Amino acid sequence: MSLPPPPDDPELGLALGSVGGGNHFVELSEVTAISDRAAAEALGLRRGGAVVLAHSGSRGLGRALIGRWGDVVLTAETAEQYLLELEGAVRFARANRLVLAWRLLSAAGIARPGRWTHTFDLVHNDVTRRVLDGREVFLHRKGAAPAERDQPTVVLGTRGTVSAVMMGAGDEESLCCVAHGAGRRLKRSDAIARFKDRHRRAELTRTALGGRVICDDPELLYAEHPDAYKDVDPVIDALEAAGAARRVATLSPVITVKR
Repeated sequence: MSLPPPPDDPELGLALGSVGGGNHFVELSEVTAISDRAAAEALGLRRGGAVVLAHSGSRGLGRALIGRWGDVVLTAETAEQYLLELEGAVRFARANRLVLAWRLLSAAGIARPGRWTHTFDLVHNDVTRRVLDGREVFLHRKGAAPAERDQPTVVLGTRGTVSAVMMGAGDEESLCCVAHGAGRRLKRSDAIARFKDRHRRAELTRTALGGRVICDDPELLYAEHPDAYKDVDPVIDALEAAGAARRVATLSPVITVKR
């Protein structure tokens, strides 16, 4: 079966360093609580310190790959090519998050050596090879962040709720994963319909935690309202109870930038 040509859209390059829509954001957060002091110190986290969170992806490249590969049955001949192209999208996404983080650091006046310490990047939409129960398998993470043993990971809240830095336990029962966020309880269209009549746009640029939201898309402000999402604390508690990861620090949003 012949494949359509690879994506050749100049707009993809122009999108590098942009946040994107949906639940994507870049955020300046404050560390408001420490749960594991040793792990927090190893990551450079301290109470009252600042953290940049960049939650964004490959900015259309992944969707272009769906169009290219969506109807293809993977075989020994095509699987390697697919995985190579997927890795390219993952690298683009990593580069995009790096640029976003640097831009926010620049805006905060701390984009220079000595003003920031540790960094790590997580991919929650990918396919990787791994050995599970003694067998080589393909692990497909979709909306799940990696949580290998002693790997720092993040479970995201919303623009108006906390997020958590956690330390992975490498739990194979959980496929060495944690939920990458709280998860929606309302579809975006339902959230827009419900909150548009309840809140003026100006109200949505401030959060219950005292943070500020910068967003030039009015519909997105309603679609991504914190009440459209589940409470993140029970999610974090469940992950700890399951032995998937342990909480290290709590992050509270100060400035959240959306598209």
